[in-house]
Amino acid sequence: MLEDVKVLLPKRELSSTQRQQLVDIVAGCLGLLNKLRDKVEEYPELDVQNPKDSSLGGKFRHARKRLKWEPKDIEDLRSRISANVGLLNTFYTQLNQ
Repeated sequence: MLEDVKVLLPKRELSSTQRQQLVDIVAGCLGLLNKLRDKVEEYPELDVQNPKDSSLGGKFRHARKRLKWEPKDIEDLRSRISANVGLLNTFYTQLNQ
């Protein structure tokens, strides 16, 4: 969705209201990304790029750590991701008309 908006923006002249909407959406997305980064940093064992232990036991510990995430936290993050995608989709649709 971000790429679609990025491609369309140079082709459109934004009103001041649209510009402010985009700023608000981007700020919300950045806030969410920061929250996700902070959450992932709480669980360094989840680093899939550089697993510390690739043995079967290490993989089991990795999976167990993933299960320790609080369901409420995950639901909140999923909800915020969905909301941000919805806002971007609405913004894109308005630009594309």
